[in-house]
Amino acid sequence: DSVEQFEKFRITTGKVHGNKEKEGDLKTPEGIYYIIGKISGDKLPEKYGPLALVLNYPNPVDRIFGRMGSDIWIHGRNEEIVDRQTEGCISLENNYILNLASFITINKTPVIIVDSLDNLSSSEYQQKIRVWSDIIQSWRNAWEAGNTSTYFGFYSHFFKDVSGRDLQFFKNRKKALETLYKWKKITIDHIVVLSSEYEAHVKFNQTYLCPKFYSTGVKTLTFVPVDSTWEIVKEQFISTIPRVYISESIKKFLELWKSNWESKDIERYISLYDSSFSVKGLSLQEWEQYKRRIFSQTNKIRVNLGSPEIDSSDKMTWKVSFKQDYQSDSHNDIGQKILTVYGYPGDFKILSEDWSTLGKK
Repeated sequence: DSVEQFEKFRITTGKVHGNKEKEGDLKTPEGIYYIIGKISGDKLPEKYGPLALVLNYPNPVDRIFGRMGSDIWIHGRNEEIVDRQTEGCISLENNYILNLASFITINKTPVIIVDSLDNLSSSEYQQKIRVWSDIIQSWRNAWEAGNTSTYFGFYSHFFKDVSGRDLQFFKNRKKALETLYKWKKITIDHIVVLSSEYEAHVKFNQTYLCPKFYSTGVKTLTFVPVDSTWEIVKEQFISTIPRVYISESIKKFLELWKSNWESKDIERYISLYDSSFSVKGLSLQEWEQYKRRIFSQTNKIRVNLGSPEIDSSDKMTWKVSFKQDYQSDSHNDIGQKILTVYGYPGDFKILSEDWSTLGKK
């Protein structure tokens, strides 16, 4: 869908036309900003009206290109609105600033300041999203494949991470991770694009899975135009859940598998197996029939598992090896079991089982 207009207000801006460059130039900045605070009227000079919304000017892109200054607000006005009357702020009538404030969430509501506004049709807006989606998918593909030359090509030499470290630090860290982890799986969805002449912010949901951990959250890439392309100058990832470590997640999965086995809950037990599962020539359906028969003939089952060894060489797949001690009223056995487990934390499935007996107890 295209952007929907809720309200329209008359405003006034800086006395001098053009994008702000320095303190005191009387220009209003252009770009993408966020409201980072509010100042109530009792703390403001009377000319600013009942409220001021504080913008994060200069933002990271402004700092990269040396655009400086401070105290850029959206505020009220105890005078008639006339074009180009401020020292760089955006000003509107008092009742309008109070109305506008009702739409604001601090640190989350974006403010796009442009010299002129292009009203895109729904089809034009969707085409814009498709172009950016193609860029982001190409970036993701290069990252997931470990194609560092292509991946680093998306980044500007102006790049700084959230801690202010430069592109070379970023490259060194990514190369080290490529060596450390044999594979990674990255998914992205719900892409949102905010853009102006000077920058673009692309926000999306991201999941990252590697042999050691799983993370999910929201990533924002900030791009600037360079010649005929867009390059990344900032990258921020905010987790929506704490990082999940694969070893702990697989141990919990084993406990669930063991519990379902001991309770002889065949539906829950079989639900942990992938539809492609096979063992000793048995399909999943045949395995279920076999287990149903065992469960029906057994009054009590106890399974003790040793500490698992977990290794991954294939994408999203782990070999889980452990000592298993099986006890029932009709059969006791002890041996080494290897489960091949596939998937994500919270959605693991067993692909295969290997069993080597060490002898009956």
